[in-house]
Amino acid sequence: MSKVTLDTVVDHLLAALKEGLDGPGKWGFFSDSGPEAGLAKTLASLSASEASRVTGGTSIASHAYHLVFSLNATVLYMGGDKTPQDWEKSWSVVSVTEPTWKKLQDDLKSAFEETKKAVETLAKTGFIASGLAVGAPTHVAYHLGAIRQKVAFLKAMKGR
Repeated sequence: MSKVTLDTVVDHLLAALKEGLDGPGKWGFFSDSGPEAGLAKTLASLSASEASRVTGGTSIASHAYHLVFSLNATVLYMGGDKTPQDWEKSWSVVSVTEPTWKKLQDDLKSAFEETKKAVETLAKTGFIASGLAVGAPTHVAYHLGAIRQKVAFLKAMKGR
């Protein structure tokens, strides 16, 4: 059995981040098949009013905003900025208008790009950075699952 290099591990972490946003490529780590399985297509399929509907105590918009906040915080922390973050604020967005929903989706794509850059350049620089590099796609996978469950609920409610 050959040994896996740290570069290979980082490549897999980057692929997992990409899968969270865009769905899996030829194969995936955690999502259903097809690009519609990723956050970008899942969120784009929803109106602002659907994204704002509270189910199970939170809205899809809340999860999307929390992901933007947390990915941005991850990038800062990986880069050495240990300023405490207001994590309660990360859940402050509940409802969105069509323009703010579009902006939130754009912000999420930007946060993913910055996180991928941080993982690529900083994951191998130390214990904390490597842990955050592992945590980022794990956190994304969790919220992707939560969002997809909310989408399934919304679709089921439409059929009633």
